[in-house]
Amino acid sequence: MKLCLALLIFIFPLAAKDVFPPLPAAILEAKSVCIENQTGEAAPADTAYRFLLKWKRYRIESQCASADLRLSFSFSAGEPGQRVVLLPTPFGIIGASRSVRDGFTTIRVTSVTTGEELFKNTHAWNPKGATNTLLEDFKKRVGKMPK
Repeated sequence: MKLCLALLIFIFPLAAKDVFPPLPAAILEAKSVCIENQTGEAAPADTAYRFLLKWKRYRIESQCASADLRLSFSFSAGEPGQRVVLLPTPFGIIGASRSVRDGFTTIRVTSVTTGEELFKNTHAWNPKGATNTLLEDFKKRVGKMPK
């Protein structure tokens, strides 16, 4: 009995982890997207383009006027700072400092026809790439919706 209770306590939060509120129907009915890069850097648009090609859920339009959805990416950067990195050497461990800037990437999904914001999410910069993390999350949410 205690084992069953312990398993339920452990398993229930794992199952509930991927439960999301419903997305607007316009996201599920859309056939095409355009990518709007407001970051000033090429990498987020490149990442989004490759991700969407691989996903094959939406056709990618070069002009937003001919797309159903606009995927906009933007950055918000924190204050620059210093981070100490410990480096092992044959003579021992030495510390080196490097300049870093923490920040966030935001994705906004809007309807091209109405201009309504249908979905928005923000993620901190990370080694995997915040843009990729945001797109994986969006794909997971779309995949959980009934067709």
